[in-house]
Amino acid sequence: MLQTGKLSDLSQSDADMRLMTVKSPTDIEYDTIWSFGTSGGSVSSAMTYNVSEARKEFTKANNGQKATTAEQLLPFLKWPVDAVALEKYLHPPSATTGGAR
Repeated sequence: MLQTGKLSDLSQSDADMRLMTVKSPTDIEYDTIWSFGTSGGSVSSAMTYNVSEARKEFTKANNGQKATTAEQLLPFLKWPVDAVALEKYLHPPSATTGGAR
C-alpha cells in the first residue's frame, strides 16, 4: 500500500495517484508490476516501471532536462539494476544487426 486512509480524503491534486503496487520485484529484468490507483490500474514490466520512475525523478532534479545516458538514470532507480542490463534495456540490439531479442 502506498497510501492509507479514506479515498474521499484525497485532494483534487491527488486525482491520479497510485495507491497500491509491489514493494520490490524479485527479478527486475523479468518481473511484471501491477499498480492500482484512483484512476485505474496498469501493468508493465518491472524494468519499464523502474526506468519510467527514474526518468521522472531525473527530470525533476535537473530542471526539466531529460536523461540521455544510462549512467544518468542509475542514481534515480527505485530498484538497483546492473549498468549493463540497464544499457541493454535502453538500447536493445536490433534485428537488423543480428542481435536476438
